[in-house]
Amino acid sequence: MANMAERLHEKKLIRKDLYNFARIVMWLPQYQDSDPETIVTDLKDVFSRWPWYDEQETEHQVRYEFSNTIDGDTPLPMNCNNDDLQRYCIDQDQCPYSIWGSLPFPDEMYEQVDEQSAGPAEQL
Repeated sequence: MANMAERLHEKKLIRKDLYNFARIVMWLPQYQDSDPETIVTDLKDVFSRWPWYDEQETEHQVRYEFSNTIDGDTPLPMNCNNDDLQRYCIDQDQCPYSIWGSLPFPDEMYEQVDEQSAGPAEQL
């Protein structure tokens, strides 16, 4: 996360980074029962530390990300095996860590991971 914060200070936010920040926050236990206003306010506070920050644009994008679902489920945050997240690994071609294993996500997230990784025959 420190590598991501450093990159965001040097370069403008790209949608995938915002998406991932928003999805990580949505799955964290302390935000699971929070109203969207609390989450939007907290994320705006985080993003305000970077020079590219624009309050209205950030609020619009965060709200947009929160309105997206996949078949009614909250989309999963990107894991370290995603090529876009690989750029945050230092001196590594493949990151040996996992965002999913490094943060205190609830069991419901891992159940969704299992369901999505199961083939159609396994889901029946």
